[in-house]
Amino acid sequence: MSSMRQEYFVDLLKDCREVCEREGIEPEDQGIVTAALIFSDSLNGLRKALMTPAFVLAQQSRRD
Repeated sequence: MSSMRQEYFVDLLKDCREVCEREGIEPEDQGIVTAALIFSDSLNGLRKALMTPAFVLAQQSRRD
């Protein structure tokens, strides 16, 4: 795994921990909240990828 990718995950986990602390999430619930935040981040990344012009154009050309 590249160091940039590792840094991304380190930052993502740090952000998740900060949200849990800021919002007062109980320690026993922090794991599931962190998982939900990471899942949400993944779906957002997929959405952005699917919205790129190259992907949209490729899908249109497949239909033609």
